[in-house]
Amino acid sequence: MNSIILSATNRLLAGLLIIFSIFLLLRGHNLPGGGFAGGLVASCAFVLQAMAFGVKSARKLLIFDPISIIAAGLAVALISGLFGSMDG
Repeated sequence: MNSIILSATNRLLAGLLIIFSIFLLLRGHNLPGGGFAGGLVASCAFVLQAMAFGVKSARKLLIFDPISIIAAGLAVALISGLFGSMDG
């Protein structure tokens, strides 16, 4: 999409969205929020990047492959569930 307004908005909002995402992640330890809400806000930053500059540009910003991130998250959930079930 070739929108000057969307490109300018992305340059202003993407960094703020990532910072707010980190704030939600850290705040959620004892209060509502946390990893899920922070992940949603961070994904909005990447969606905005993809809409403004294309999917290839958004994929370049990701450090890790999304499939690897999903696999790591599932592995952590599985391992924490196994250790929790070994109680007793």
